Amino acid sequence: NPCFCGASDRNKEPIWEVLKGLLPLDNEQETIRILEIASGSGQHISYFAQQIDEMISRRGQNSERLKVILQPSDLEQSEWGSEQTIKHYSSKIKFLSNRVSMQDKINVDLTKPDWFCNLPTIYDLIICINMLHISPSRCCQSLFDGAGAILNTKGILYLYGPYMLDGKIEPKSNVDFD
Repeated sequence: NPCFCGASDRNKEPIWEVLKGLLPLDNEQETIRILEIASGSGQHISYFAQQIDEMISRRGQNSERLKVILQPSDLEQSEWGSEQTIKHYSSKIKFLSNRVSMQDKINVDLTKPDWFCNLPTIYDLIICINMLHISPSRCCQSLFDGAGAILNTKGILYLYGPYMLDGKIEPKSNVDFD
């Protein structure tokens, strides 16, 4: 597998357990747009697309008009993410419906404070997994500024990563990460 990341494979289900409760599927909204920042290999967003599709399919007619559009992103040149690796993982999705789609990767560079200015839409959910702890500190401010500009008024910015709790980083693998 190109750019298989064991950590992404291990944490995709626990992350999904939280994310699925954040999706505004019960609204009267016809389209839900999700942007993943720093998609890397595409393992997470592809897994989430499959799970969203299965969830919508189980709901049946209650979700007839609903469309969910997932947008992966990463740096133009990234050690982990490329158009090809994201397409590799997204090609494995077996959609049960035509209500979920995954767009081609877009280039997003959070070191540029105006990274969000050319995005064509407003998003309902922005996902950023395991990026902030390995990025320059200005990327954090840039992410929050951009999210404030491109999330709808009830939109959510979901962050996942190794954060300190009571001054300690857990588990040890996150302490050892370099």
